[in-house]
This record gives sequence, structure tokens and C-alpha cells, in this order.
Amino acid sequence: MDFAIAAQASPETIVVAQPVMIAAPVEGVAFDTQLIAPLRRYWRAIAAVTAAFMILMLIQQIRSVPVYSAYAVLSPTNNANAGGASKLGRLANLAGIDLGGTKPASSFERFQFLLTSPQLAAYQIHEHDMLKQVFAADWDGVNHRWKRPDGVLAGLTASINPLFGLPAWTPPDARALAAHYERTLDPQKVPDTGLIRLVYKDTDPARAAQTLRLLIADGNEMLRRSAALYARAQAQYLRNRIDQTQVADYRSTLIDLLTEQEQTLLLSNGAMPFAAEQVEAVNVASMPTKRPLLYVMIAGVVGFSLAALMAIIVYNRRLYAPLATEHA
Repeated sequence: MDFAIAAQASPETIVVAQPVMIAAPVEGVAFDTQLIAPLRRYWRAIAAVTAAFMILMLIQQIRSVPVYSAYAVLSPTNNANAGGASKLGRLANLAGIDLGGTKPASSFERFQFLLTSPQLAAYQIHEHDMLKQVFAADWDGVNHRWKRPDGVLAGLTASINPLFGLPAWTPPDARALAAHYERTLDPQKVPDTGLIRLVYKDTDPARAAQTLRLLIADGNEMLRRSAALYARAQAQYLRNRIDQTQVADYRSTLIDLLTEQEQTLLLSNGAMPFAAEQVEAVNVASMPTKRPLLYVMIAGVVGFSLAALMAIIVYNRRLYAPLATEHA
């Protein structure tokens, strides 16, 4: 607190002025000065930056290729190995083996895992030449070869990869197809049921529907072949064990397991879906699945945040610059 003392011209009378408060700008700067004042001062610039971000995002959404969603609702088939686990546990107990309560994955669970696996991708490449369908934009049908990607990012990748012992570029393969499915497939659990809603996204609605149909059919077919191969080998082993077994309980359990493997063989030779059947057939949404309004709003929030941060920094830097000069 500083006191300003003023004296009148007359020497007889001296008047002491009221004390005058001089605010110290360095210590205890108000919240309003630090944060609110910059927004008030630079609100036009902040609004302009926010609008620019929103407009650019809107233009990008309008110019981008629309994405369509194909979807189907799937349920487990009735050939789930419900009794196999209990029979196997009974057989293990007879043999003195502790299985530790391990629950084997069902065919439906294996089907879901298989959808984004390189094994299914390799199967589709062999059976349907799937790479040329999914990555049609990268295939040169005239010269019958894959196009090398162009652009700044592709050029940087081609330059950096050799530094780490990686090839500058590789054409699409089974792993690339599996990675594509990982990005574009969305298995959604239907609440309070054992069903899943399988969604696949593509820029071409017809290709989206066809790809989803092939994924469902090929996943079932791979599991069908695997189950048939396993059941055939197990059935032969069980027959041999039954011929060599005299213990009644042990023999009865082996016969039950053999019956189960023979049922699996019968199911694997049929035309019905093996692991997942369609409750709702494949459909394609009539409208693209883009959400331009949501993306524009997100862009607006990002633009406002960046502009407000810059306004606060610039305002406070200008506020404290004279004080820093005086102290220096």
C-alpha cells in the first residue's frame, strides 16, 4: 500500500490525501484476468478458428467416399458340444486325470475368432481370389499386377522401412486381408441373448453384402472341415480303445464319445450351417453410415480448444511482458 501525500499551496494547511491502492500485477492475478479476459478479447478470432475447423471437416465429409454397412444376425447352431464336456470329464475321472474345470470354446466362439484370422483370409484367397475383390482399387487389371501406393505417406513409409530391415512395399496378402477385416468387421452382442449382429463396412454396398455372406459361409465351412477331420481321427481311436477295454464304466463312456464323434461326422457332411446360422439374412443399409454432424461437432470442439488455448497464452504473455522487462 502506497500513500500519496499532497500539500496545498498555503503553508498553513497541509492536507493528507486518502490512501491509494496500487494493485500488484505479478502476485495473485485474478482468474478472470488469466482465463476469461483472453476469451472476451479474442472471441472473434476464436469463433473464426472454430468455424474454420467445422467447415473443413464438413467439406471433408462431403467429399469422402460414402461407407455402407452390411449386417446379419447370427446364432449358434444346435450341434454345440453340450454333452461332450461332461462325458470327457467323466472319462478323465475314470482315468484319474484332473482337467481343472477348463471349459472348451464352443464352435460359435471359434467361429467369431476365425473371422479376422489369417487362416480364414488365406482360405478365402485360395477359394475366391478375395484379395482382388477387397482391394480392387489397388489391382491393375490390364497389367495383372498390384499397384504400388503413391502419395507422401507411402513415400515416407517406403523410405523408412528399409532402415529397419523391412521391405519398402509388399503387395496385399493374407495378413493384410485379416487386418482389413479387423478394421471393418464389428461383431455386436445382442443384449440378453446369445446372438451377435455382425456388421461389415465397405464403400460398395453390393461388395459389402457379398463379402459378409462369404465370411459367414467360409467360417462355417472351415470349422466343418476341421471338425470332420478331428471327429474322423477320434472315432478311429475310440473304436480301437473300445476293443481293448473290459471295464464296463470306462467302455460305456468310450461308446458315448464314439457316438458323439459319429454325430459330428454326420453334421459335417450336411449342407446346414455348422457353427453359426443366420437368424436375420444379410442386409445392406440404404444410407451411408457416415456421421458428418458428429464429426463436424468434434472438429468444432477441437478448433475452439486450440484457439482458446492460444488466446490465453498470447494474452498472458503480453500482460506479463512489461513486468518482466521492468524486473530485468
